[in-house]
Amino acid sequence: MEIKKNFLDILKTVERSGVDKLIDFLESSTFFTDPASCTEHNCYEGGLAEHSLNVYNILDRNCSTIPELSKIKESIKVVGLLHDVCQIGTFQKVSKNVSIVTGK
Repeated sequence: MEIKKNFLDILKTVERSGVDKLIDFLESSTFFTDPASCTEHNCYEGGLAEHSLNVYNILDRNCSTIPELSKIKESIKVVGLLHDVCQIGTFQKVSKNVSIVTGK
C-alpha cells in the first residue's frame, strides 16, 4: 500500500513527542482503509489517507513558492496529514436501497 507507506514515511520525520504512539494508533485504526466521505471526494476504500496525503502534498508544494511556509515545515506535515484524523470510522461504504438495522 503505497499511500500508507508514503504517509507514514512523512509522519515519522515529525520530531514531536507522542508521534510514535500516534502512528501506532493510526495503524491499529481504520484510518488507512476508511473513505474520506460517503459520496463526495475520495469516497472509496483508502480515500481518507489518500485525501490527507494529497492535502499535505499541496501544502508542501506551496512551501517552495511561499518562503514563510518553509519556516513551519513540521507544522505543515502535522496539519496536512492529520487534519481529518477525527473522521476515522465516520464514513462507511453502503449500497443504495439497503436498510441498515442497528442494535434493537
